[in-house]
Amino acid sequence: MIKRGEIKMKHADFSPSAAYRWLNCTESFYLHKQQETSSEAEEGTKAHALAEKVLKGENVNSDDYDSEMIQAVNYYTSIIDYYQQQEPHKIWVEKRVNIIEGCFGTVDCILWNDNELHIIDFKYGKGVFVDAKDNDQLKIYAIGAIIELKLTQVQDVYLHIIQPRYPNQEPHRLHKIDVKDLKEWGVNKLIPVIKSIKEKKGLCFNPSEHACRWCSHSGSCKALAEHNLAIAKTDFKDIANVEESTLPVPNELSNEQLVQIKKASDLFKKWLKAVDAEALRRARAGDKLPGLKLVEGRKNRKWQREEEALNLLKSFISEEAYTTKIITPAQAEKKLKERKIDKNVLNEFIYKPQGEPVLANENDKRKELKLNAEEEFKCIN
Repeated sequence: MIKRGEIKMKHADFSPSAAYRWLNCTESFYLHKQQETSSEAEEGTKAHALAEKVLKGENVNSDDYDSEMIQAVNYYTSIIDYYQQQEPHKIWVEKRVNIIEGCFGTVDCILWNDNELHIIDFKYGKGVFVDAKDNDQLKIYAIGAIIELKLTQVQDVYLHIIQPRYPNQEPHRLHKIDVKDLKEWGVNKLIPVIKSIKEKKGLCFNPSEHACRWCSHSGSCKALAEHNLAIAKTDFKDIANVEESTLPVPNELSNEQLVQIKKASDLFKKWLKAVDAEALRRARAGDKLPGLKLVEGRKNRKWQREEEALNLLKSFISEEAYTTKIITPAQAEKKLKERKIDKNVLNEFIYKPQGEPVLANENDKRKELKLNAEEEFKCIN
């Protein structure tokens, strides 16, 4: 039997998983270069393979997976089981759907009956929040499923994101969309954009945190640079004289300006990181960058023949030659779980300090803090 991952399928030109980028910034379609896989992506592939085995009733050796992955997959499959118990559905697992030439993708799970269609996407990552509402990837999958299954009677489509490891948010996000609205989006948005990209007509840049997050061109993108500098109220022509440029003083910004810049901060950080990487690449390739030079990076000194060094130090300063530190509660609980020991035996020794106030998006699940302005003023003066 051919196993998942043994055959490398041709990558879709109009990949649904990247639709957030090419649907909104059409110029990026020809500028973005496919990136090498990361350890996080490989971990996600492993989690999806496990979920596929579970849903298909195949034997699973739990020793091949860590407890966090097993827990996340169990949550994902429990959602599918819940819907199956409420009302019988037909099910497809890891099913490829085709929309039009060049646009296809593999859906993690499809549930359907005569009345409704469920598109369920399992996100194992915990670094970036993914919402089900206005999710271009899921809408493309839904259109593909309707075409593949010839679902002419279905009226309601349910888009699901299941992201168990993302902190401080509900792990299951659900968005309902009417089939009529979905088809209108496909006809008026999806197909015209694909057509314009194929014909290379009317392409445009549209920088945003969402569209630029994974774009390989971001470090060279003038549109993104101008977008970032406009937010900071800095003229792009002054970039050569950046040391003489004057950025707004934070305490002189209005609340509206602060929020605008704060929300764009991730985009700024990504752009600046990409600029650093591009500058380093050019310098290593031999380019001369005015005012900059390649130097050896800073490194801390390290012991060689560490055991011999430790024995010598102990002869001079005894136990002061080394330190010991207890592992964290999370690490301890993981080790106890591996040994099938109840983690609750540690409860009396664990406490959670109160976190320092931080700013988060308003849809964050954590409760909003109500601070005493007078006390806070004392803390910062």
